[in-house]
Amino acid sequence: MARSLPQDSLISVPEVHLHDSKENVDVLIMDDCGENALTLKQYLIEGVGTTDTVQKVCAELGNFLHRLHVQVSQQDEEFRSLMNCNTQAKQLSAWATYGRLKSTLDGTDSESVPVIADLGIAESDLKVAEEVSRATTDKMMCSTETVCFTCLL
Repeated sequence: MARSLPQDSLISVPEVHLHDSKENVDVLIMDDCGENALTLKQYLIEGVGTTDTVQKVCAELGNFLHRLHVQVSQQDEEFRSLMNCNTQAKQLSAWATYGRLKSTLDGTDSESVPVIADLGIAESDLKVAEEVSRATTDKMMCSTETVCFTCLL
């Protein structure tokens, strides 16, 4: 995946320096952003950057995820079967992307973005969001055509 990224991309894949599996113990040493790094969500909440920067990061993140999806979808059926048996990853992906949708929109999520929570979204619209969330989660849990990856923002 890292080879398919443009050289000047803001989005990158951490370099793995060591992956060792011995006696049921995995050791993984890889690059890290550092203890003072902000998640995209924190960056938005704290208003650190400009709108242009946020738009650029979000666009590049979308492009990165698109390339990842294309690469995975081109893998063989055996690979997708292996990846799709990871129910826990699917559940985490569904929760991170849709499971918190209503609580983010209505402000009850403790990590809600204030600007979104202050929109005063109508209860009927929140119910629609909840239905979409439930239906999409069901589809994610049953999908065998693609692999769910989680990108926690």
